[in-house]
Amino acid sequence: MPPDDVLRRGSGTLCELLLMVEAFRAGVVCPNKHAPSSEALYKGHLLDSETYIGGKVEALESGVFRADLPVRFRLSAQAYQGLLDSLDGDFDYALRTEAGWPNGLADADPDAWAAARAEVVARLEALRDAPARDEVPLIYHLDVAAMYPNIILTNRLQPPAVVTEEDCAACDFNSGPGRRCLRRMEWVWRGEHFACTRSEYNSVKRQLMSEMHPGAGGGAAAAAGGGGGGAAPPRAWSDLSPDERQKALKDRLKRYCHKVYKRVLDKPVEERRVAGVCQRENPFYVDTVRAFRDRRYEYKGLSKAWKGRLDAAKAKGDALATAEARDLVVVYDSLQLAHKCILNSFYG
Repeated sequence: MPPDDVLRRGSGTLCELLLMVEAFRAGVVCPNKHAPSSEALYKGHLLDSETYIGGKVEALESGVFRADLPVRFRLSAQAYQGLLDSLDGDFDYALRTEAGWPNGLADADPDAWAAARAEVVARLEALRDAPARDEVPLIYHLDVAAMYPNIILTNRLQPPAVVTEEDCAACDFNSGPGRRCLRRMEWVWRGEHFACTRSEYNSVKRQLMSEMHPGAGGGAAAAAGGGGGGAAPPRAWSDLSPDERQKALKDRLKRYCHKVYKRVLDKPVEERRVAGVCQRENPFYVDTVRAFRDRRYEYKGLSKAWKGRLDAAKAKGDALATAEARDLVVVYDSLQLAHKCILNSFYG
């Protein structure tokens, strides 16, 4: 796509275009654009809007911290004793899983292991024996990285993979209660609904269906049946388009609720729901997200590399190399940021 076209489109549209390309390559038929039901009800009330609650990042402690000012720490002596008790097992597990040593501590040099263990034990015992401390802190930034894309990739989330029991009942891979191809996931639904009840809503709707409505492009004169000069004739409810019906209905309901209940909408409602995600669905969506995430990290790496070259060029005083490096830092940083924004839009 030409740059001008990319810049003038929203991230949701760009996601759709990327997915359509991948669907075509995977031989998947592109579905029609999803249109939510215009008259969805929740416990007898017409919904004004419904959505989902996204992921949250919890802050362990909020505030402004400085690495050069002492902070008061109150540590748990029992927790450090627990670490000392499980030290050998933790080291063995780390060597097997992270260092790639198949036999864990059995492969370690006994003298080197004894020295390393003694150093760790000394530090943990010092922390255990003096749990009340005033020290200059080390500040760590715990980054969730690509949170939404990783949720998608870990659980193989994609719209066509959200299935019902009926879908599973007709599936060849459905092998009874022990099946592993269906992942049940909790999510939080959030909806806002009108204050009026279903009977009031039906009454308002029947009233609108019995009235005449302004013609296409017509105003109050057309509604009253008056006016000449080419005014569009009034229309019956059945002649209105679905969008016009929905707008007229919601406008009338807002006026009714405001008059009767002194409010239009009730407080938003949140509800925990469960969705089934098929793990055998064609993974074109997941593959697109993974490829896009990997490309973002590629640009991120190039940005970091060119920042290093920029610092080196500045240190040497090479004006030409500095200008080139600065330009490429901007290019790669922009590319990785654009990829980040679009990646997060896949989740929505």
